[in-house]
Amino acid sequence: MTLTFGPSSRRQVQKLLANSRPKARSLRSFATQAASLTEEFDVVIVGGGPAGLALATALASSSSIRETTSIALIEAGDLSRVRNWSQPENTFSNRVSSITNVSQGFLESIGAWAHVDQSRVAKLEDMQ
Repeated sequence: MTLTFGPSSRRQVQKLLANSRPKARSLRSFATQAASLTEEFDVVIVGGGPAGLALATALASSSSIRETTSIALIEAGDLSRVRNWSQPENTFSNRVSSITNVSQGFLESIGAWAHVDQSRVAKLEDMQ
């Protein structure tokens, strides 16, 4: 992959990279004391929303990356509420996500699209 930056962006990226050398960080919870465990990761993804989860899944779907790179997904919310969530029978969610064909292709390439309930997928006919 090739990224192209303008002169000011290039300086910002170089400064960011210079300041982002791997360092041991102390893990903290919501408590006032730091955990005694220290870990280092090659990649840290902040946020478990759609973009963060898609990036984590994409990285994990590559065996060469998965075998050579340590990845951490940091999410402030309590995932135990959604981990085993299921839609109650005879109910529906009115939550809607608009996904482009390119995004659908990306989700297919990382294996995530297979988990989408196809009975809930429809082409966008009109937008107001």
